[in-house]
Amino acid sequence: MTNFGDKRRQLLKISNAAISAQKGTLGPRMAASIVAATVTAMITGGVVQLGVPVVLGSGLAAAVLVNYYAPFAKTWGESLDNLLTDYEPVDHDAYAELHRVTRERGGLEFSPVFEWIDREQQAISALARPIPKEAGNKFINKLVSPVREDRRND
Repeated sequence: MTNFGDKRRQLLKISNAAISAQKGTLGPRMAASIVAATVTAMITGGVVQLGVPVVLGSGLAAAVLVNYYAPFAKTWGESLDNLLTDYEPVDHDAYAELHRVTRERGGLEFSPVFEWIDREQQAISALARPIPKEAGNKFINKLVSPVREDRRND
């Protein structure tokens, strides 16, 4: 059984990566590097109250280490590629179409990705549509007899 909540979360990550790549924002690894440098500098300067050279040095060291060792993609395009590769689709035809278009064009383009996301969300919504518990209660309890012949021929 497919967990549609997980599918929706994966699609949200794919959509966010595509939007970030389209906007040209800093990649995940560089963003993590900046956050690590900032937090390290705040801790060494504000909490431990070390000198300016130590604060700057520790922040720079943290940035370099995170940028080199962090398990994040360097760019949002790389992140988008990884997320799409790992995704198991609900609408296999739409996913195959995105794959075909990507191969023909020699790489990912944003409009086909967003079109695929819309189709995948529609497929998930169609399959995940909840059936109210009270639906069918009257029908379940109705006495139904076997098939009768058409009485108009009598």
